[in-house]
Amino acid sequence: GSSLAGAPRGASLPAVPPELSPDRAPVTLYPQRRRTIVLALVSAVFVVVGALAAADGAAIGWAAVGFFGLCLLVFLALLLPGAAFLRLDHEGFTICSLFRPGRVRWRARSLSGVDGGLPDTYGLEAEELAGLLNVWRDRYA
Repeated sequence: GSSLAGAPRGASLPAVPPELSPDRAPVTLYPQRRRTIVLALVSAVFVVVGALAAADGAAIGWAAVGFFGLCLLVFLALLLPGAAFLRLDHEGFTICSLFRPGRVRWRARSLSGVDGGLPDTYGLEAEELAGLLNVWRDRYA
């Protein structure tokens, strides 16, 4: 079968930091808060700029307030405990985004499309996360 990183299953797998090892199951990863805070601040700036433009009569200002206001609410919600995580365990992994969990079992026929669907890389490089998921899958599938 194919792997998350595109390497054949059973190929040489990357070294996994001890704190992320399958031996430590379950392991939970969280999105980087700093990035979410920066995105919330950028959204807040655009809300203010949009409000100033709307006050001068520009209709596009209201569109900016609406769009970036929604973005701001989403980013603030993602900062709440339990809003977003990736939990790895013996049976598979749970992806939670905006308090909505989704479950994928290691024994699924194909995980090849999952990497494009993850909402975050949880503080890892994309290749590192794919390698980590491959290690866990090879251990428990």
